Amino acid sequence: MRKLVKCLAPILWLTTFASFGKSDAAFVVGAQDINYFPHYSFKEPKDKGYAWAVLDEFAKHEGLDFIYVALPIKRLQKELIKGTVDFAYPDNPKWQSSEINTKTKAFSAPITKAMGGTMVLPVNLGRGIEYFQLLGVPLGFTPIMWDQWISRGSVKVVSVKDADAALQMVKRGRVDGADIEYHVARHLLRLAGNERALVLDPSLPYDIVDFQLSTIRHAAILKKLDLFLNSNQARFEVLKARYNLVAPAQILSTKNAQIEQTEKVN
Repeated sequence: MRKLVKCLAPILWLTTFASFGKSDAAFVVGAQDINYFPHYSFKEPKDKGYAWAVLDEFAKHEGLDFIYVALPIKRLQKELIKGTVDFAYPDNPKWQSSEINTKTKAFSAPITKAMGGTMVLPVNLGRGIEYFQLLGVPLGFTPIMWDQWISRGSVKVVSVKDADAALQMVKRGRVDGADIEYHVARHLLRLAGNERALVLDPSLPYDIVDFQLSTIRHAAILKKLDLFLNSNQARFEVLKARYNLVAPAQILSTKNAQIEQTEKVN
């Protein structure tokens, strides 16, 4: 049975499935409509990132058809409630709003972990929060871990159109740092030709978040996914290496060592 590995435009998808339905083995995975590569970018025609690669292997193993639809973040949860999508990714119990009761949802084990942190110029690594004034943040994102400094006015947020623009602001010295997920930042810097232009500063606020798959109607499939993830850990470590995903503990250990080395030099 040939597996469907598609990312249909939302309008085409809604029209198609409203008119014709889908097979019993086909399930729609709704994904956030943002470029968060290497974690995920479901608009891409081919390689949609690590999460897609994991789900694709799971679908093949179980004989399922996963059809991927990229949707705006707020709309994604609404479509999950309506049942027009079967699963939502990424999701996390901590993100829930009044629109949906967490008790009605089931969550998979973490497919991966994201590390939201602050990217700075290497010369500013380890300077500390007392020297920080301007934080670049992509539109649509909220720097929750910076709340206490923002609320008392010691740090001001500079909103920019996307993650790449935030990183460029740091490079040019227009902000002191950018609140960007570590792997996303590395990927964008690599594309720009200088992966070492900015570094994560663990002395500044950061957050580690599990990226999970959620559902309201198909908890049994998530149980199979959990078993699949647990039984193939070695395979997924190889896959993480392919996508340059590093465990948060390793990131922090490396960056703290760099700070210590910098302090010794100075």
